[in-house]
Amino acid sequence: GKDVADWWTAPDAPSLSGSQAAWEGENAASKESSMQLRLFKKTWNNPHPEKVIKAIDYASSMKDSSPFMLAITAD
Repeated sequence: GKDVADWWTAPDAPSLSGSQAAWEGENAASKESSMQLRLFKKTWNNPHPEKVIKAIDYASSMKDSSPFMLAITAD
């Protein structure tokens, strides 16, 4: 998908395009699978900074799992 990636990843997997890894770690299940956990930081620039952002649509067409957002900041 665009601007999303699986947070379970191979240790040598590239970062999500246009973002950076904000946290990397592991848990018992990821260790067992030789996988790594990663959370990404993504920055978007408002193309209309003179307009107030009143809402953000956060949707997914995934059926077996769901995306999650840990934080959002607006300047």
